[in-house]
Formats: sequence, structure tokens, C-alpha cells
Amino acid sequence: MAMAPLNVLIDSHAESIGTVLVTNDQAVRLVGNLRVEDWTEADLWMLVYA
Repeated sequence: MAMAPLNVLIDSHAESIGTVLVTNDQAVRLVGNLRVEDWTEADLWMLVYA
């Protein structure tokens, strides 16, 4: 599975600032140290109101 060029930039930026990338795009799993939260599975209200 290949990543689109813009996705590579988004993923690289998220990784460089140490943040969690919220997406349901499974291609981002290719990025080694990127923390990913799948918005279709996660209870994001807990993240917002925590």
C-alpha cells in the first residue's frame, strides 16, 4: 500500500512534533513511530473532554 505525497507530508509533520494523528486511513500505519488514533474506533469524546 503506497501513501499519497500529501499524506507523507502530513504524517511526517505529525511525527516531527510528537502529536497523535487522528485518521481512519490505514496507509498511515506504514510510518514507524507515528502515533495514530482511528476516529472510527476511538471514543474521541473522552479525548476532547479529558
